[in-house]
Amino acid sequence: MSYSIFADPIDTLFFRDGSPFNAGESPYLESIFPPSPHTGFGFSRAVVLILMCKNLDTYIKGGCNGCEFQEDCPITDAVGDPSKRDGTLSVKGLYLFGEERFFPAPRDLVVEKDVSSPKEATPAYVPNTPVQSDLGHVRLPSAKEGSQFLDDVGDHLVPESVLGRYLQNEPIDYSQLKRLRNDESEKKPMIYGEGRTGIAVNESTGASLEKHLYSIEMIRLRKGMQLWSGISGLKKGIDLPTKTTTARLGGESKRVRVNLAEGLDLAEPSITDEIASSGRLKIMLLQHADFDGQWYPPCMTRKEGDENVSWDGEVNGVQMTLVSAMTGKPVYFGGWDTAKGRPRPLEP
Repeated sequence: MSYSIFADPIDTLFFRDGSPFNAGESPYLESIFPPSPHTGFGFSRAVVLILMCKNLDTYIKGGCNGCEFQEDCPITDAVGDPSKRDGTLSVKGLYLFGEERFFPAPRDLVVEKDVSSPKEATPAYVPNTPVQSDLGHVRLPSAKEGSQFLDDVGDHLVPESVLGRYLQNEPIDYSQLKRLRNDESEKKPMIYGEGRTGIAVNESTGASLEKHLYSIEMIRLRKGMQLWSGISGLKKGIDLPTKTTTARLGGESKRVRVNLAEGLDLAEPSITDEIASSGRLKIMLLQHADFDGQWYPPCMTRKEGDENVSWDGEVNGVQMTLVSAMTGKPVYFGGWDTAKGRPRPLEP
């Protein structure tokens, strides 16, 4: 059985990356959004535990081992070790949700050059002629003459109903793209940033600590927006109660109202015609991926061709050749290990 989790923030939220507060000249730390996959997994697992675990304190301290209810517990295999992510639970999200899900916009979107309000955004094309780079001769996504890559593409979201057009290599109506944060454009932002200032305190004396003043950006969702995650991997026959509850989410342990619904209701756009006509397909990663420290999947192997470099491998049983990619900068995520009471190591 799979479930959709809807989180409705009671107040503001804070999601941080691996940057320390003393990194750079300013003590201001901007909240990342959407939250990291680690945050989505930790939150979703916590919801399952809140609804089903009979001895939550025992699990937090040491997992299911030693719990008096372990033998009859229906979620032991799903939740796994509290310090790891080794259970059978599978999580999608967190994603912004209104009447539908919103995903980060594809990084290779191209718009008309020097136009403030373009009519459409189209996927970049991959030329047959390779260029020399530090990776060798590779084929890079390119913008055709008279067009340019979308500025601040990381500040745009694409509705799920529109994403299928991109995967079919068709233009997207630019007005359907959503702005993520506050800006001076006519697009109404999906989230708002609010500054908060604090100072570290000595726990034994209650006095403030010198040089420990900090400022963070809290996130407030636009009215009517929620966060969504999808879960699966529970034992067959296990039904989670779809009652309303509350849980903590992100930094500062902010409370959110939680509702569950059966099923994921994910769109499955057809790309059969596109594959048949071009012999190609696009794979879009909706979240940051862990590829063991490299930019391409571990299942791919570098291949030196006569004219250019490519990567060959098998994905879901299908033999493929990776000819081009548009990637962002590497990011590092950590988090807090509740069981061990310490930060998790940063991972790229």
